[in-house]
Amino acid sequence: MIAKRLSGFPLNDKKLFEAVCLLMRNRKRKKRKERTDRLCDLGVDWRMDTKELNEELEDEISTDNDSCCRTAVVLYNDEIHENAEKFQRELNSRVPGANIELQDEVCLPGKYTLDVSPYFTKQYIFVLLSQYYKHSVVQYKVNECLCMSLKDKIKRGRVIPVLMTKEDELPDELLPIEPVEYYDENSLKRLLLLFKPRLDRSISY
Repeated sequence: MIAKRLSGFPLNDKKLFEAVCLLMRNRKRKKRKERTDRLCDLGVDWRMDTKELNEELEDEISTDNDSCCRTAVVLYNDEIHENAEKFQRELNSRVPGANIELQDEVCLPGKYTLDVSPYFTKQYIFVLLSQYYKHSVVQYKVNECLCMSLKDKIKRGRVIPVLMTKEDELPDELLPIEPVEYYDENSLKRLLLLFKPRLDRSISY
């Protein structure tokens, strides 16, 4: 195609055209390399497309829902690690048999850092919203969890936003979900009811 176009150009124009084409190809290679480097820095396997990532995620999710009862993972900005630990201790102490883990305790060794599949071995995914907008990785993980939780096959990994203080705000992607207000005891009690069997919940109400 290029050869046909070049046949009608004078020699100097041909060289100029070839130089422009070479420059464009080099720019495209550079952009692909920059994108690959960014993904590698994040720990993402850039060779996998979205379909492959979703298939791998589904394969790693067990179909045994009983094993995830009274379990949860807490997602948060690293800057509020102490608050996350406080939230974790609160739930573990108030819910008999609960196993509430922080995000780093759930990650599997050898997996890319943005892999959310380990979170779907849990009954709930709590998202602490303090300093939420300052951590793009947490935002990415939350959006991935929301997308995966919409799949009919998955009956676990329910995403629940948590307002740690009155100053915290719900991001747009979590607006449809009723948040837990950690600073409000009544809201916290409603959260604790989620870990009870359905029959016990009806009795408690």
